[in-house]
Amino acid sequence: MSAVNCPNCGDTLPRLLDLTKMVDCESCGTTVILDGDALQNAGQRGEMLDAPSLITLNTPVRIKAKDYTPVGHVRFDYGAGWWDEYWCLDPFNFGVWLSADEGDYVFERPLDRSLWPMVQGNSLEFNDVTYVVSEKDSATCVAFRGQLPEIITLGETHHYTNFVSDNGRALTRENWTENGKTQEAWFAGEWLDPWAIGAQA
Repeated sequence: MSAVNCPNCGDTLPRLLDLTKMVDCESCGTTVILDGDALQNAGQRGEMLDAPSLITLNTPVRIKAKDYTPVGHVRFDYGAGWWDEYWCLDPFNFGVWLSADEGDYVFERPLDRSLWPMVQGNSLEFNDVTYVVSEKDSATCVAFRGQLPEIITLGETHHYTNFVSDNGRALTRENWTENGKTQEAWFAGEWLDPWAIGAQA
C-alpha cells in the first residue's frame, strides 16, 4: 500500500503491511482502522507502560530456528495482572501470536474456522491429541501499539479458555462482542521455554 496519512494529525503512517487492519499513529497516538482504501479515526491506543520483555517491536526474534518480526503489541488486563500479545510475521508474512505472561510464552497460529475443535466438557481432541482445560477467565484490552491483523477496541473484554496437552501443545478459544455480535476465534500452538526465544542482531 502506498503512503497514507493519519486522519487526525496528518502525519505519515508507517508502511502498512498486507494483513494490517488497524495501526496506531506514532505522532498523536490515534487508532486508525483500515476499511478497504478508507481510513477511520477510532480514538486512542491506550497507555502502554514499559515492562521487561524479551520481545521488542520491529526487532526480529528467532523461535524454533525461524525468524519472526513483532509488528503489533496488545496488552490485556485480567485483574491480578496483565499479559502481552505480539503479532509477529515470518519472512513470508505469515502471522503468529506470541503471548507473554509472567515469563511464560505461548506461540500460536490462528485456526481456520473449518479446523475448530468441538469441546466435550473440560477436554477435546485435536489432531489426535487430547487437550484439557487449564484456565478459563476474561481480560480487557488496555493498550496496543504497532500494526494488528484485526480490529481491537480499548476496553474490549475477551473471554478465553486455555487448553493444554501432555506434550506441551496449546489451544486457545476466545469470545468477545463486536458491534453487538458475539465473535469467536481459535488458536493452536505450543508453550515455549524462554531460552528458546533469541533476539536477532
